[in-house]
Amino acid sequence: MPQPVEPAPAGKGCLKTGLIGCGVAALVLVAAFVAFVLYVQKNPEAITDFMMKQVEKNYAPDVTEREKEDLRAAYAAFRKTLEEGKKPPPEPMERMRGILTFGGGRSSELTREQVRELTEVFRKAAGAAPAVAPPAAAPEESSAPPEAVTPTP
Repeated sequence: MPQPVEPAPAGKGCLKTGLIGCGVAALVLVAAFVAFVLYVQKNPEAITDFMMKQVEKNYAPDVTEREKEDLRAAYAAFRKTLEEGKKPPPEPMERMRGILTFGGGRSSELTREQVRELTEVFRKAAGAAPAVAPPAAAPEESSAPPEAVTPTP
């Protein structure tokens, strides 16, 4: 007489192994994220360098070479302050984030105005005085002596 077929044991271990494996993977991801955040806090220039590479790839056609050079110089001064360990004030950093995330419109190109704003933000964050527009030419004064005012009786 053939022996009856016994049912296979229920797969209890598969669910448990899957949960343990996912838990370990989640812990590894959390540890990697924490390590990344700590690295960026210690070396913020890594993020700003990446950002500047993206900015330089996306200039609008109306941005002049002079404006690009001004932005690079302002960023170099800003980067130097970061390398010296000085923490930039939060207000210019928030403004920079706003310029890069909300000011782009439909296109990903950086407009001339955005480049100028970024230049000023970097200068302010680096502690440099903002650039002042060249003064307008004063109207020419005549070389004639001023008229004398005579009092009326």
